Amino acid sequence: MKPILAVYLILYGLVVFTMCYAQAQEQEAVHGARQEAQLVSINQKELHENSPLLTETLLTAAQDGIFYLEFSPAIKERLATAHRFAYSWYHNDQLKSFPFQEPSGYYDIVSCQGEHLICRREYWHAIYNAEMHELIDCFIDQGVLLLERLFPLVLPQLSQELWSTAVPGVFERTGEFFFSFNHYRPEKQMIGLTPHKDTGHLSLLYIDEEGLQARIRGSWYSVAPKEGFLVVNFGRAFELLVNNPTRVVAVEHYVQQISQKAEAEDRISFGLFLDNGASAPVHRITKDGTIERAYTSYDEYSKEICRKIREGVLSNDGDEL
Repeated sequence: MKPILAVYLILYGLVVFTMCYAQAQEQEAVHGARQEAQLVSINQKELHENSPLLTETLLTAAQDGIFYLEFSPAIKERLATAHRFAYSWYHNDQLKSFPFQEPSGYYDIVSCQGEHLICRREYWHAIYNAEMHELIDCFIDQGVLLLERLFPLVLPQLSQELWSTAVPGVFERTGEFFFSFNHYRPEKQMIGLTPHKDTGHLSLLYIDEEGLQARIRGSWYSVAPKEGFLVVNFGRAFELLVNNPTRVVAVEHYVQQISQKAEAEDRISFGLFLDNGASAPVHRITKDGTIERAYTSYDEYSKEICRKIREGVLSNDGDEL
């Protein structure tokens, strides 16, 4: 088994589920229902016109670590296909046993309600139909455009010519991009998904039911689905890159235990994770705009996070890498 399996399991908050389970259950018992987060929202007109209002909104979003993004017309047009797949894939035993090469694959997590289908680019044509593949490309377009808008704001000391050097493969759309489908089984009496921070740069998530919780500026809030919008959050790699917690934070989040609802479908979600390629270096940017290599590869970076969590040097909700 290749070490990269453990590397990417942490990307989706899977490798630390057992360790975090008791902590998450305690949080559920202590906090119970939470106040709903008042997240900023970005619409497509603002995003494409790059208006002055977008600057203020993005700066707030980066400091919160999470925000809403309006569906692009292309995403909205193709969502029905994703819905059909999201509510059917977990009934397909043939798909669950598909001969994926790790870290892609089906993951049945014993310590939470979630089960997950994680596919990187090389499997998209084999697993998804043409319209689903087009939807993923639309998610990528939105993620890359967001980063193009964010870089001048959170990394003003870095010239545009060096953006691709800072995050190898992301702007070229050749990075280690994953698309994940998630299903939460209410018959399991445990937390939906344990607390974690995503390991990569940016995550774009579709949700249509409550359950997502996020720690924003030190306090826990409930993140409600917003009709017509994705939930976007920053990961550890982007926080490390910007190297300034007053500008960007990676948000800790989890899914609370999902209860069975009569005559209702189970909770699902799906989304895209934008990351460097496994062999590409992970960087941080210094105050003078120098690109400093923090890790020789994304593989090494992710394994180091795993190691620090196991040894107690870095809590899963910690900020120091």
